[in-house]
Amino acid sequence: MAWLRSVLSEEEEEKLEPLFRDVQGAVALSGLVLTAWALGRALSVAIVKTLLAERAQGAHPWPRCPVCGTGLESKGFQPRQVLTLLGMIGWRRRVGRCPQRCAIGQTVPFDEALGLSTGQKTSAEVHAMGCALAVFVPFAVAGRLLGLLTSVEVSPAGIWHWVQQAGTRAMQQLEGELQALAQGHSPVAERLESDVARLPLLVGGDGGHGTVSSPPRNPSGQDRVARGQSGDSGSAGLAYDPQTQEGRALAPASSGRCEGQCSAVSGAA
Repeated sequence: MAWLRSVLSEEEEEKLEPLFRDVQGAVALSGLVLTAWALGRALSVAIVKTLLAERAQGAHPWPRCPVCGTGLESKGFQPRQVLTLLGMIGWRRRVGRCPQRCAIGQTVPFDEALGLSTGQKTSAEVHAMGCALAVFVPFAVAGRLLGLLTSVEVSPAGIWHWVQQAGTRAMQQLEGELQALAQGHSPVAERLESDVARLPLLVGGDGGHGTVSSPPRNPSGQDRVARGQSGDSGSAGLAYDPQTQEGRALAPASSGRCEGQCSAVSGAA
């Protein structure tokens, strides 16, 4: 612990002293892990705050006023805090305004460099985790899980708003891509690693039900319906053999029962 304390200031060490005692006094493995986790988060917050304070002192170019074109001027340092996966983190940074008093509000180049928008109170990584949890569980459960996993408390309504914002951004991106496609610009394909690009493509389904048209030489106009059902584990694909005109289910990759059947149904309209 001595080397760890050597990198902390006296003020930070005083704040973290109770956590150091908790770690040293933990006996059970679970207690040791939980207290070390809390200490690690507190140390991470101290590191991030120190870096933000150092970077905020650096030079950041001031843009010009979009109304009158006059260069903005600094009005001194103002505090800001944002909720992150590490907890609440605060810092002070320069705030600029138009010297001609144009109604443009305040401008903060340092916040823009951090990727923060005006009025944003929660960091992007918290948004991403909350939205990911909301894909699988209700918003209230997502908020509870987020608190258990990260100790960050967020209301269900807050996660709902994050999901709406993410959906709006996704629709805007889709509309932009469709508009570009309509103008003749092909979408840029995602780059695949060479090892991934060489892998075979397997299309499968779980409990699938599809119709396979009968061969042209079949005058009866009947279609073949191939059904596949996977059991306790694994998934199954469907295959149609044009030689035997039989549908069959492909065995799943993992263990589990798989049944397939092929039945003829009338295709006459």
